[in-house]
Amino acid sequence: MRTLSATFARVPPGKFGARGLSGLLSSSAGAFAVLCAGAGITYAAQLVIARAIGPEGFGIYAYVVAWVMLCAYVATLGFHTSLLRLLPAYEARGAWPLARGVLRCAMVTTLALGAAFALLIVVFADRLADGDGALVHALRIGAVAIPLIAFQLAVSAGVRAFGGPVVALVPERILRDGTVLAIVAGATLLGLGQPDAVYAVLAFATGCAVALAFALTALRLLRPQALAEARAEAAFREWLAPALPLTVLLFADNVLVRSGVLVLGMIASVHEAGLFAIAFGLSLLAALPRMAIASAFAPQVSALHARADIDGLRTLSARSTLLSLIATICVAIPLLGGTPVLLGWLGHSFLEAAPIVAILMAGQVFASAFGPQQHLLTMTGHERASAVIFLVAATFGVAAALALVPVLGIHGAAFASVGSTVLLNAALAVAIRRHLALPPGMAIALGRSLRRGRGHHAG
Repeated sequence: MRTLSATFARVPPGKFGARGLSGLLSSSAGAFAVLCAGAGITYAAQLVIARAIGPEGFGIYAYVVAWVMLCAYVATLGFHTSLLRLLPAYEARGAWPLARGVLRCAMVTTLALGAAFALLIVVFADRLADGDGALVHALRIGAVAIPLIAFQLAVSAGVRAFGGPVVALVPERILRDGTVLAIVAGATLLGLGQPDAVYAVLAFATGCAVALAFALTALRLLRPQALAEARAEAAFREWLAPALPLTVLLFADNVLVRSGVLVLGMIASVHEAGLFAIAFGLSLLAALPRMAIASAFAPQVSALHARADIDGLRTLSARSTLLSLIATICVAIPLLGGTPVLLGWLGHSFLEAAPIVAILMAGQVFASAFGPQQHLLTMTGHERASAVIFLVAATFGVAAALALVPVLGIHGAAFASVGSTVLLNAALAVAIRRHLALPPGMAIALGRSLRRGRGHHAG
């Protein structure tokens, strides 16, 4: 048990600013390693699934997972984000009864709402599938995963808030798709029958259960002893105040990410939806550095804001943005060169997604130049402004996709996605300047670099 506990070593929040650039690097390095490992596992799972069930079956799988993930994130009511702000703040104040209460509230709420969304998917599966029998069956099986994912997201937020940002990534990034890979590959290698889309969705639901079990274990090992001994207290008004804006934000964020797959699946074909899902997944590899930095960024923003450390926020934002842009470019360039090879391994029919990867990659590089700025709003109490921005960007993305897909097909979905990314990041930068008086992180970094250069020449 001692060895296992050491594996889940706890890193207290709020120490980012004092540790400088080396602290930012070390806090993000582990998360980046997990994200890279997870990306490899996800690609391997996609490779095995695509080759086992074919492009059409993979399109069904991608379409179902898109709906499941959209519902699961909305079912969290934003708790997996608000916990990252509330728990570090309660810990800093020693308010352990409130910390225990909000964690319990988040778990019960996400599980109940997830079950309600699952029931809705089961009831309306025929309409979502437009009478496709295999798709209906896959949607109903996939619905089981909705409460599991919602609950796991809340639990992982607790793990992340209590100093385990790297461990919190393991369930979603490694275990879930790792289980899918093991089940589908095992069935294929052992000759247990020909897997289909329904079988792949069942494997996905199983992976969600495994991920949840790991997250619960991590939370039990990482939670402070004071939390375990505290008697829960309630502050529902404080906890639920950000629920509506965060739910809107999460819904809009997931629509932004999955609108291409959903629109293509509804008005084009599940085959094109599958191709777009593969292309979008590959483009997200370039976003891994930004995701890794964000995993350590959010709790630190909350802790710095609780101490009213504006200089710390300014420094953290600048360093995070600079690292995000440099690392993203370093990943994107070789990835673009290797895209034809990666798509070729999936099958010859997936090669037509190569131009889509390039278009979507441009959007990821643009976003990295702004850094993980969403957390600057949500972790400082400005989630309403963030929700409005995300909703506008998501509406634009869906409208653009609906307009461009009938004309340009899968390319139209890609252009719509990039357009919404540009709009989102530009609007977030304006809101951060307005609410926090902070310019974009890259502007801070460049300004400091210019001042140092002038000082050097003056000396």
